[in-house]
Amino acid sequence: MNRWLEDIPVYEKGTQALDAARFNEIRVRQLRLKKAIRFELEGLRTLDLILENDAWIVVDRDLNDIPVLAWTDFPHRDNLHKPVECTLLYYHAHAEKIKDQVLESASEYLKNLTGS
Repeated sequence: MNRWLEDIPVYEKGTQALDAARFNEIRVRQLRLKKAIRFELEGLRTLDLILENDAWIVVDRDLNDIPVLAWTDFPHRDNLHKPVECTLLYYHAHAEKIKDQVLESASEYLKNLTGS
């Protein structure tokens, strides 16, 4: 897990089976760029998404980048069609309400960034 996330208390911890197509779409574009990516989440005021190899982290830039939500513990995969089980860390009581919008925004942003 991302080291700085370990120092922040988690409100709730769970798992999520990410849709394989959505995960692949985000991960392939992320790997093409060969670096961590940070961008504003459209429609979510002060929230940014940071895509790193070991975690996807939603932070509130107006609150010194305090995490709001994070996907971590991505497994090694030997297939591309099965859902991806990962750990989902909630740092805010209402983080559950934005997770789908965050993934959609990531997809759209990366699609525009990579041009495909």
